[in-house]
Amino acid sequence: MPMRLAWAAALLALSALLPLAGRPTHAATPLVGDVNGDCAVNILDLSMIARRYLTAQGSLLYAPIYDLNGDGVINILDLQIVAARMGTRC
Repeated sequence: MPMRLAWAAALLALSALLPLAGRPTHAATPLVGDVNGDCAVNILDLSMIARRYLTAQGSLLYAPIYDLNGDGVINILDLQIVAARMGTRC
């Protein structure tokens, strides 16, 4: 059983290094909450942040673009920013 856990941990670590579908390719977005850069704040942005929920600086899944309030942790506060701007467009 410990060997299976080691493999699972290794696969999880490696998967964080692979490109993620919808990962932004730009440095900054003009619309707060639009993390995927499609010029709309919607469920796609919310789900991209939720995928990294409770990751912090130093974590493999942490990326500053998803930490909307810049506190070093992707959490409910970041999700609230997106939820408050849901439906806005460029």
